[in-house]
Amino acid sequence: MSINSLLIKRLSYLEKIDAETQRYRKIFNWPIPNVSGWAISNEYKDSMLAEFDYQEYGTFNPIDYVYSYDIEQYNRFTLISKLGGNNNNKLLLTQNNTISLINVINFISKVCDKNIGLLLPCYFTIPNLLINRQKGFTGISMIHAETGYRLPVKEIENKKINTLILTSPIFSTGIYLSDNDINYLKKYLNDGNYLIADESLAAPGKELIRFLGYSPRFVGIYSPHKFIHFNAFKFSCILYNRQYEDFFDQWADVYSGSLNITNLQAIRHFFSQNYKIMLEHFYKFTNEKRKAIENMLNYYPQFRTDENAIGDYQTIYNNKLPYKIGDSISFIKDIIKNTQAIFYPGCLHGFQKEHGFVFRINLTSYTTQVQNSLLKILDYLSEL
Repeated sequence: MSINSLLIKRLSYLEKIDAETQRYRKIFNWPIPNVSGWAISNEYKDSMLAEFDYQEYGTFNPIDYVYSYDIEQYNRFTLISKLGGNNNNKLLLTQNNTISLINVINFISKVCDKNIGLLLPCYFTIPNLLINRQKGFTGISMIHAETGYRLPVKEIENKKINTLILTSPIFSTGIYLSDNDINYLKKYLNDGNYLIADESLAAPGKELIRFLGYSPRFVGIYSPHKFIHFNAFKFSCILYNRQYEDFFDQWADVYSGSLNITNLQAIRHFFSQNYKIMLEHFYKFTNEKRKAIENMLNYYPQFRTDENAIGDYQTIYNNKLPYKIGDSISFIKDIIKNTQAIFYPGCLHGFQKEHGFVFRINLTSYTTQVQNSLLKILDYLSEL
């Protein structure tokens, strides 16, 4: 078997885009800004670190193991409560979201391995973990409308989905489910189905567990520092019904291992007033950038974006452009050559043809240079 056949298609395509970016950077002798990437601007870093009150947040023994179940009961309950859980919920703490997802996919395969439906778009790790576990699943597109995204209820029911995996907010959009869709999920759970929610980028106070955590068949993933784009100082956790406590604790020895000191410090920081201050600063920073993009799009009527988005990304849509051009490396080359900038097309993030041509803007990397690059991209795409 060729090693290339074992590679992940999405990551391989990203590598091709990055290779072309570097090639043209040498040709132009100039940086090629990526308006969609994961990089964080120095402006964002400096402004957030100026607000970050980095203290010890507890002194921890650097030698002994610390597992999730070693955390004091009070701290575990406080964390569950702050995330919107209730007395019926327990939690597993992990080092990061990838490890949380590994544990959740194991839960699906052992406990609720039925007819699995994966709502798209989603984080690319999830379908690849399911494929790696040789678990069949049905990809189902969220319905995109002017008012936001809606659950594809008819398709879920027609395909008799018993285990539903969703991302909240809708991946890369900052858009949350409506009250009607949340009420549908209540009924879905009451009918004996399972719901797995990747809420690792959910804004505090917007978590679905606040509405659905009463159900023994609801499982959610959370990481409050990831929401504000703190990626080295953070923790992740899985919330689930108390009947699964031993299951998650025991399998964590296989798929997780012990926690790091930074995980423990991040938990204490999440309890502090300083996290609230940083959250407010994050909203101020990203909302200013979002407003600038919305004002820019007033001059490009063929493009639109989602209203009432919250968080780190702003998604831009153009239904007149064909969805599939994002899969073409020659199209990517044309973008770089004509704009001296680049973006990641939405097909790489799980958006489907029903969503049209899509790309996202990372608001934490949005600088004057990125703004100028976005203008060039919009100008070029408008002429296609």
